[in-house]
Amino acid sequence: MFFHSVYFYYTTSKGVFFILKQDIINEIQKNNISYIKLIFTDLLGNLKGINYPLNKLNYILDNYISIDGSNILGFNNVYNSSLYLKVDINSLYILKLYEENIAVLFCDIYTDKNNVHNLCVRTLLKNKIKEINPIEFKVGLEIEFYILDNTQNKLDDKKYLDILNNKKSTIILNKLVYLLEKNNINIECFHHEAGLSQYEISLKYDNVLQTCDKFQIFKLLVNELEYKENIKITLIPKLDKSTPGSGLHYNCSLFKNGLNLFESHNKVNNFTLNFINGILLHSKEVSLIFNSTINSYKRLNKNEEVPTKINWSYKSRKSMIRVPITNNLINRIELRNIDSLTNIYFTSFIILELGISGINKKLNIDLNNLKIKNNLPTSLFEAYQFYKTSKYLQSILNKELYNKYMYLKLQEIYEFNKIITNFEIDKYL
Repeated sequence: MFFHSVYFYYTTSKGVFFILKQDIINEIQKNNISYIKLIFTDLLGNLKGINYPLNKLNYILDNYISIDGSNILGFNNVYNSSLYLKVDINSLYILKLYEENIAVLFCDIYTDKNNVHNLCVRTLLKNKIKEINPIEFKVGLEIEFYILDNTQNKLDDKKYLDILNNKKSTIILNKLVYLLEKNNINIECFHHEAGLSQYEISLKYDNVLQTCDKFQIFKLLVNELEYKENIKITLIPKLDKSTPGSGLHYNCSLFKNGLNLFESHNKVNNFTLNFINGILLHSKEVSLIFNSTINSYKRLNKNEEVPTKINWSYKSRKSMIRVPITNNLINRIELRNIDSLTNIYFTSFIILELGISGINKKLNIDLNNLKIKNNLPTSLFEAYQFYKTSKYLQSILNKELYNKYMYLKLQEIYEFNKIITNFEIDKYL
């Protein structure tokens, strides 16, 4: 029932590659798949999806899938509700779960069969990748999280790199790593972090689009493990006031013809410095994207090992951007202010856009001489104000995306301001 071959193609820094539709069909057929899950990401980074039986595979690959956009946060209204999903043929994941195998395909969002939706930031990132070809942007993520029981209590009382007497949480961590590796989400390393029951998993370097997709797959697999083990794994930036926050450390490099353009000995080269300064120059304006929630700013506390200022350094882990030197060699930069509640596609687009802008402008600047206060925003509202007045963001984002994202964040601020917190009860009652 499946057999007619159609060519699909995709572009990388190494050129244009062709994939047979039949290859996708064969891969799905040989893996005992229960069903097909089409997934996409809303404007705030939340995973959405729709499931299909196997007999719909040809239909899925050949057609635009209609959905109700009025129920997707930030997209269409009820009077103009139709949205369309188009499968990215190069995004197939065969997920081997505990009780079944499923095929996952990432989708881009269209307003009709000819036009990508202005709010589809995955496509925005894809277009930027094509624009900088033959330069390739590679990314590795360090994901911090807490493992809790089903009543949201911590599972251990250990600290950074402790390995003894934390057996229950270690078993959960090992099961998560096994599940990720089994599904080709390759791990660089994993370990206990500084907080009680806090851990970190580092995803291996890959091209930026695949890394973003893998981060979304990570969320799916975390959800699978939570259900199976009756536990909670949380990516919230600040779980409580007494424990360290959880970040999403974003390691990145630019490559051309297989050569790392960031690579240098003992000191950053001008190319890397330009990329860094491009990000730092507009860091206040993009904080609403990198740190996108009320809770994000509870983590960015000057008393913790997190960035609060607009700066970079070779060694300090309180710097917004750190440039690690290993064996006298520099080959990447690490953004340390981002957290896992961000829309990873949106953040990746912004980092790439800002960095390339810095390179194009040859920004060999000394930030200490900039006539701006060099503190990062301390609240979502402050970040919103910088975003709102950013001429730069207005110039690089389409108007609908710029306005809609700003509107959703303002609504979040209004929603929070209506809530009576325990702090208020304890302090004022």
